[in-house]
Amino acid sequence: MWKSFTLGNRMASAASFARTAMQNIRLDLANLFKPNSSPLTRASGAVYIWKYSHSLIKSGLAALLFDHYICGFGLTVGPSMLPTLNIAGDWVLIERISWRNRRLALGDIVICTSPVNPSRLICKRVLGLPGDIVCTDPRMISPKWIKVPEGCVWLQGDNFQNSKDSREFGPVPMGLIRGHVFFRFWPWYMYPMPGLEFATQQELDDLGVNLTH
Repeated sequence: MWKSFTLGNRMASAASFARTAMQNIRLDLANLFKPNSSPLTRASGAVYIWKYSHSLIKSGLAALLFDHYICGFGLTVGPSMLPTLNIAGDWVLIERISWRNRRLALGDIVICTSPVNPSRLICKRVLGLPGDIVCTDPRMISPKWIKVPEGCVWLQGDNFQNSKDSREFGPVPMGLIRGHVFFRFWPWYMYPMPGLEFATQQELDDLGVNLTH
């Protein structure tokens, strides 16, 4: 099964605000078109509704632009990134700046469009950068080695036994990457940062992280 990435409830707070705003607008419209309302009341009501709608539209566009170009959050579901990410789903933060500037590093977890199914997003770890020599599949008796082409990365799931990744579809163009996962905020009781379970003890000590509890 692929490691999938969904954007359900990504803008929950914005949606709640929008629902409240629309309810208020409906009430204002009902009062605005009452038969006994005066022309002045109707005019002032129309101005109020226009201002309210204008603010709502600007807020929605700002939220969408922020999510698309700077930072957003989403839910990961599936087994391919075990044990780093939960099979039942983890809420993660995704920044969208570093990959646009080609500042990805080995070990980064990224969200990208599936090379074989453009309607899906997948979550994998970067195990090869442009110019790196990587083993296509260490499980093979006679594994092959390839050089990652320029403008591409080699992606694999942490759960090697249950992940469809670059071992099957080859290097992934960086243009398909949609963001870099840099923090898991729910569930909070697991590792505070994706990949910490693979860090050395010295690295954990430097970060002040204790994974024994």
